[in-house]
Amino acid sequence: MIPELGMVALAVLALAFLAWVLACTMSGRYEPIVLVWVLLAPLTYGLLAYPLDRPVITLHRAVILPLTLLVLVLPPAAKGRITPKLAWLAVTWGCFLLGVLISLVNTPRSVWLSAIRVVIDTFMLPLLLAYAIYRSFRVRENLAALHGVVCGVSIYLMVIGAMEVILERDLLPQPYSIGPWYAGGNTFQVVRANGPFLTSGTFSTVGLINVFLVLFLYHAMNGNQPLATRLLHWPGVISGLVVSLMSLTRGIVIALLFILAFEFWREPSAKRRILVSACALSLAGMIALASANAPADLVSERSSADNFWGRVAQQEQNIRVFLENPITGTGFANFHNPYQSEVAVAGVTAVGYPHNLLAQILAETGLLGTIPFLLSQVLVIAAFRKLRRLNPVGGALVWPYFAMIFITFWLMNMESSIGYHSEMTLWFVFALSILYRYAAEPASQVPIATLSPFPGRTFALPPTPLGRG
Repeated sequence: MIPELGMVALAVLALAFLAWVLACTMSGRYEPIVLVWVLLAPLTYGLLAYPLDRPVITLHRAVILPLTLLVLVLPPAAKGRITPKLAWLAVTWGCFLLGVLISLVNTPRSVWLSAIRVVIDTFMLPLLLAYAIYRSFRVRENLAALHGVVCGVSIYLMVIGAMEVILERDLLPQPYSIGPWYAGGNTFQVVRANGPFLTSGTFSTVGLINVFLVLFLYHAMNGNQPLATRLLHWPGVISGLVVSLMSLTRGIVIALLFILAFEFWREPSAKRRILVSACALSLAGMIALASANAPADLVSERSSADNFWGRVAQQEQNIRVFLENPITGTGFANFHNPYQSEVAVAGVTAVGYPHNLLAQILAETGLLGTIPFLLSQVLVIAAFRKLRRLNPVGGALVWPYFAMIFITFWLMNMESSIGYHSEMTLWFVFALSILYRYAAEPASQVPIATLSPFPGRTFALPPTPLGRG
């Protein structure tokens, strides 16, 4: 009786949600739908999927697919224009998807279903999400709402992560979860929180992306932040930082150091460079202080050279896998099946899994998939650089935040393959889509606060976290 009532309640909620979505779209307001998705997206595979063990219906599929169709059928009034550069980016991504599908001929049929699920959720839905946001979401009119939602996400992620560390358990396990992740050794261990995500790497990366996105949204308001925005801002920023560092992920520290180096190189002002240097020294001091006071087992496990050599050995194994079938690869989602021989460097064996997004794509899809994939990343950078030139205010403000998010995503994916997880790729694409739409919106959609009242003059750019755009 109870399961039947649950199904009835679920059906009623689904119908109510559908009616609300239709009401929003009929009135030309797509923004509330996207905001609700952003708020709930991290909880998708832990709570908002059915059935939870092998999801067929997920929040991502239930929102992004209908939203894309509705944007096509009922285009919003202030839709983003598809430029030739964006069109080429879409074509290049389509070629990558074609390379992935061709590689499936080398994948055992028993793996096809799960492989196609990854293709749809990880590589097709982000493209549709980017299209829907760029075409329908008026970023400049919804800066405060976006800021509040992303801050809220960071805060509840921090709470979930803290509870996992305290309770020493994975509170929202996913179907393929292997249980809580630990750092440390025999005498001391601590849970590496992964929150509602599959891995701690995704948890950390989403936290750091949120920090940069919250800072961007706040600065984009150019001094016109509502009281609620000002109250939420620093709790949101601090929560994002805590989430990024809570899992003791080495890649996040490396990403922060790279970002500080980028800011130092980008910033001509001596005063700003001193500030960047102070931030770098503070980060180094925090690491040194934590290392000096943390249990020896934890410090040893996190800083051991074996971790580095194991990754190096793994790259050699990745190259061997690629060379077995360099054109079409060993088959998407088929890295383990064709090649299992061990490789050792400095006495440390390979970890047995790519631990590198680019290497995994190269090994599994060959040159047919890798070349368009790399071209798509180059075109993303080129698109943001062009906006920087065309829009000296919006584009220049967006550029450093884009670079920070892009660096974070890719440095983390050089250490692991979290880009194969749809929850990570969707969040990354969401952040970039918001930045791009903001910079590409025409002047008629720019709030009065960002326009100069004096003909021929514009306001100075709002400061970025560590300098000016």
